[in-house]
Amino acid sequence: MKHFIILLLLIPNFVLSQKLIDTDINQKLQHFLAKEKEMGNAIFLPTAKIITVASWNQPIIFQREQNTIPNLLVFYTTFKKDSALAEIQYDWDTSNFQTGTQSNKPKEFIYAMCLKYEDIVKEITEKHGIGKKEGYYTPDDIKKEFVNIVQSDSWKVNDSISIKSSLKLIDLPLNVAGKKPFYKISVYLSKKRSWLLKQNELLELDTNFKEFYKKVKSNELKNASYYITQRLNGKINQSDWQNLSKQFNQSEDMVFINQIEKLATFSEDYVFLNYKYQGGRKGIENFILEVGFDKNKKINSIRSIKNKNFQL
Repeated sequence: MKHFIILLLLIPNFVLSQKLIDTDINQKLQHFLAKEKEMGNAIFLPTAKIITVASWNQPIIFQREQNTIPNLLVFYTTFKKDSALAEIQYDWDTSNFQTGTQSNKPKEFIYAMCLKYEDIVKEITEKHGIGKKEGYYTPDDIKKEFVNIVQSDSWKVNDSISIKSSLKLIDLPLNVAGKKPFYKISVYLSKKRSWLLKQNELLELDTNFKEFYKKVKSNELKNASYYITQRLNGKINQSDWQNLSKQFNQSEDMVFINQIEKLATFSEDYVFLNYKYQGGRKGIENFILEVGFDKNKKINSIRSIKNKNFQL
C-alpha cells in the first residue's frame, strides 16, 4: 500500500480508525438501530419505494456523515415473516446525494475511495478469511487521467450468510455523450433463509393433496374444489376436471418425492411438492407431478414435469 502513504497524511485519523461495518447479521434489528442512535446517525428517507424481494420489508435507512468520500447509507432489510434481518447494505455512492450533472472527481477523492475499499476488504478478511476476488487495480490505474477501476470481493461465511463488496470508480472524458461518471462502494451482507417445510407443515400439505387426489378420482368435483385456490377455481373448466380425473385414475396412488424451496413472486410466496405414481399401468412410473401451494395451504398449480400439455 505504498501508493497510499501520502494520502494517509491528508485524511483525518477518525475516518480511518473507526470500525467500517458490522458483519454479524444474526443480531436482531434492534441491536443495529440502537447502535445507529448511539452514533447519532439520522434516518434517511428515500424519494421512491425501494425494490426488494417480495418476502422482504422495505429497508430502514440510516445516513452516516463521512469525510472526503460520499456519506454512507446503511440499509437494514428484514423478512416480512418474522422481522429477522435478511440483508444489510452499505453504500458510499455519489449519486445518492448529488443532483444535476456529475463531474469527474479529483485524485484526492479517488485515493480516499480506494483506501476505504481496501480497509473494508482488510476488515472482513481478518474476520472471515480470504475471499474470492474479481478484477483489480494498480497504483498506475489510480494515476491515469481518466480512471476506470472495477473490483469485487466475496466471502461465504457459512451455508446461509454471504458477503459481497464492490468498488467502481469511472471517470469519463468531457466529449462522451449519454453517460456520466460513476463512483461507488457497496457492501452486501445477505442471509439466505431455507423455506423448506418442517415435518408437520409438510404432512399438512401432503394430506390436503391426497384428499384432493381422492375427490378428483371419484369425480367429487365440488368437494375437490375446496382444496384449491380461488385463482385455480376460476381458471379450471369441466374439460380440465375430466382430464385430471383421467390422469389420476391411471394409478392406485401418488406418493410424495420431495419439496422445492419457496419461490418468491411479486405478490406471494409458494412452495412446491413433487409426486410420482405408485403402481398403475406400465409407462407412467417416470411421471412426476409438481403441486404448488399458497400460504393458506391451498393448491394453486398442478403440472407435469415432463408433459407440458398437462398443467393447471
